[in-house]
Amino acid sequence: MDFKMARDIGNGTDKCAIAGAQCIIPNVAGMGDTSAGELDLGGMERRRRRGQQEPYVVSYNGIVNVLTGPNVRLYCKDPVQRVDDRRFADTMETRCVTYAAFHELLGAGEHEGTLILGVPVDKPKGDEDKSFKREVRGWLAGTHAFVVNGQSSRVTVTDVQFMAQPVGAFFEWGMNDVGQWVRSEDEFMQNTGIIDIGYGTLDLFVVSQGRVNTAFTAGDDLGMGRVAESVVEIFERMHHAPMSTVEADELIREYVVSRGKPVRVVAQGREVEITPIIKTALDTHGSTVVDYIRRAWRNFRFQNVLLVGGGSLVFGDQLVGMYPFATLLPDPLTANARGLAKLAQRG
Repeated sequence: MDFKMARDIGNGTDKCAIAGAQCIIPNVAGMGDTSAGELDLGGMERRRRRGQQEPYVVSYNGIVNVLTGPNVRLYCKDPVQRVDDRRFADTMETRCVTYAAFHELLGAGEHEGTLILGVPVDKPKGDEDKSFKREVRGWLAGTHAFVVNGQSSRVTVTDVQFMAQPVGAFFEWGMNDVGQWVRSEDEFMQNTGIIDIGYGTLDLFVVSQGRVNTAFTAGDDLGMGRVAESVVEIFERMHHAPMSTVEADELIREYVVSRGKPVRVVAQGREVEITPIIKTALDTHGSTVVDYIRRAWRNFRFQNVLLVGGGSLVFGDQLVGMYPFATLLPDPLTANARGLAKLAQRG
């Protein structure tokens, strides 16, 4: 199968897309085993919650049984979640997330194609940027042989291109699935701002007069990971029990998806509700995000504002309060990857 794939590698999840399909792989990995073997409860086990997925089991180059993706924390003592630029580097965790994404979108067997890689807007410039791209191409381009969930694949990446992640949102908004601009020429030339709130980054991207407006394009580390860190800090101070940022992030997602239903965990042998902790952390960080955007975009007038990233689901009401005409793109977690995949169809 020939493919043109786009990847938006975030601190929390890896979003990938090809024409007509996309996937989200939690950017977590660890050594473990999903099989309980003889470890059971004599037939008294409870069924898994509906929709709960098991991790992908990945093997390559003699490295076996690496768990990655959903619910890794349930099977690994010390899962690794990449929250820095090492998520682009040649590490075991990054390879396993990459192979899980290939498996999910391409399936088993032989595949060859190209890849557009979305990077944050504050990536290094000049010689540092050249070094970064050379390092990433060095391991990502070429042939990859691996096994995921017992199925073998051989994927050859013939070319790797780099684009700012929010560029994908612009083309998701304006292109069709075959890479044609379907909005008006006036809309292409208008001032369009993109607010992309991920796990580790808050990216602000501006297209003006059909070009990137670098004066009002900016990025910071004000992503949802800050909320997870706050939840951990408050929880440990209040309940004198440990909590990882991976667990905190999962609990925040549970709170958001359930639209504010109580979230409970065990601390010091008893069940406690941490909904107030999550709400406090979200409220505080929401104010920080709004203040940052106001300062970065003061005195600039937009015809369009696009909201993407998981944080846009959380802070959407506050962002729409700033820009009543703002548009939350459908499935905002994968919007960047889908748009970059549309752009790839033009090649």
